Amino acid sequence: MATRCSGGVAVWAALICGVLGAAAQEASLSSGPFAVRVAAGLEVRLRGEVLIADDAMTYAEAGRAGRVQAGREGTAAVLNVLDDGGESLQYRKEVALHEDGRLELTVRMRLLPYRQIEEQPTIGYSFRVPLSRLAGASFTARTGRASSAAPATGTLTAGTPDGSLTAGKCRYIAFEREGLRVVFDGNPHGVLSKQDYPMYGEPVGSWNVEKQGDWVVFSFGATARSYGGIFTSKMVLYEGAYDYDAKHPYDQWNYHGPTPAAAQFTFGTAAEIEGFQRADDCIYSAAQGWGWRRADGLEAVRVSSPGVLDNAVAGRAGTAGEFLVDVHPGVWLLTLRLGHPSQAVGPFAVSLNGATVLPAVSLAAGETREVSLSHYVRAPERQLVVGLSGPGSWGVHSLIVHPVIYDNQDFALDRGLWVVPGLFDPDVPLGWCGAPPPVAPPALAWPLAVTAGAWSRQ
Repeated sequence: MATRCSGGVAVWAALICGVLGAAAQEASLSSGPFAVRVAAGLEVRLRGEVLIADDAMTYAEAGRAGRVQAGREGTAAVLNVLDDGGESLQYRKEVALHEDGRLELTVRMRLLPYRQIEEQPTIGYSFRVPLSRLAGASFTARTGRASSAAPATGTLTAGTPDGSLTAGKCRYIAFEREGLRVVFDGNPHGVLSKQDYPMYGEPVGSWNVEKQGDWVVFSFGATARSYGGIFTSKMVLYEGAYDYDAKHPYDQWNYHGPTPAAAQFTFGTAAEIEGFQRADDCIYSAAQGWGWRRADGLEAVRVSSPGVLDNAVAGRAGTAGEFLVDVHPGVWLLTLRLGHPSQAVGPFAVSLNGATVLPAVSLAAGETREVSLSHYVRAPERQLVVGLSGPGSWGVHSLIVHPVIYDNQDFALDRGLWVVPGLFDPDVPLGWCGAPPPVAPPALAWPLAVTAGAWSRQ
């Protein structure tokens, strides 16, 4: 029978009603700046002081306590709270303390069909931060829908009126005052996950952040429907200042628009071209963040036309060139246009971060080949390195660099939603007419190379 507590997602009658029960298992762990304890709820301490005092789930049943499992997975210390037998709600809550100092909280709840009640119109999860822990802090947040996410700033004090700290739901918020710098990243997947509201069990990317009396309450949830549903979100906490752009490649996502480029370079053009940087034969510097490793043997080929494909940087036969771009670790897509406006080039090879992706390219004078390349830059790598070399001469017109996903927000390619695999997951895998489960696709291999096309400019 569902606990009949009144109120919305962020109301704490759930705790008063004894949601987790007095017999809850207890476990604790610590790593880096965080210490975690699970008993009647979740408690998180940051450098010895309480940061999260407790948490709650609506529709959890009075007297039931999830079983607790604690241990290590790789370099992370992990606590899991699991309940696979609830008559109204089944859930998994995982707290992982990573070696780099991050705390990763993942919650997935399944409200079973026809268990909703009129007195509890929402299904949700919440945790409370003592107002005294954050009072006096300025905050910078990223709020709103993926297509219109925008920054918001303010200062939190004891006199701040109750209600939402930001005009829209919050994806990311950093608090800073003397002695405290802490970030709550409520959308660690980034805006490309597109999940602004709970759907299909994918992690929702925005949370309510509200002042409620002596507390700051973080919550996510949705209307409780007759057909039930699966509701998931993930929150990453760490010490530090606002650094959204260092953690996420995109601050907005238009759903239907083009993927913005991180950098676009032209080679050899005599004039500036809107949206592009003239790379020519510039030498790499750390301050600039891009350039050729060496300029020996490079020649800028310029013609009267300002067109990107009518100009190039060329390398003589037998010479090698490496173009470097500083990037954050993660998956990157590169669009490379090869060719020479007035001479045949090749054969030459193209490599990306040391791996040959095109072994032998030969192009007629005026012919351009556009190539799409991808590479997962893994720490300690911090650069994309495009290499051009071979027995023949070579030429390059332009290079466009697109981020796909940063490694710190990768919960799909290298790893899944959970830190510890194989435990109960309240998700419901799709199956059709008793068909056997699908075979997992082979692991993606990086780099990949696709020659998208070639055309003549003659």
